[in-house]
Amino acid sequence: MKVIAVVSAKGGVGKTTLAANLASVLATSGRRVIALDLDPQNALRLHFGVPLDSIDGLSRASLSGDAWQRIMFDGVDGVNVLPYGAVVEDDRAASKRMSITSRSGSCNRSARLDSMPQTSWSSTRRRVRPSIRAPHCARRPSR
Repeated sequence: MKVIAVVSAKGGVGKTTLAANLASVLATSGRRVIALDLDPQNALRLHFGVPLDSIDGLSRASLSGDAWQRIMFDGVDGVNVLPYGAVVEDDRAASKRMSITSRSGSCNRSARLDSMPQTSWSSTRRRVRPSIRAPHCARRPSR
């Protein structure tokens, strides 16, 4: 498995757009691609048609101990998307309870992405409608 990370300390330089386009190009050339969003702005999902009202993502799954496959979306262009998601107040409260429990040694919910077989991807993805797709190749207007 090859990993490509798009990282920059500077904001507003097009990291999300570059990652979305790169993922789309790789997927359309026949590669299996998972676009993983670790940015709390949760914008990568918009490039692949994940519904605007969906708050599911890695942040909530991490707090609740859910498997990452359960929150994967089957996006447009054949890209599997793991959005960052949104954490609501109930999630924060659950996180505090888990933190207290894990400090006492009775709870360990850490899991790695590569710990699950790749064959299980297809059975857990959710489909998104291409009609709600945001154009990920659109150019910004020049100033």
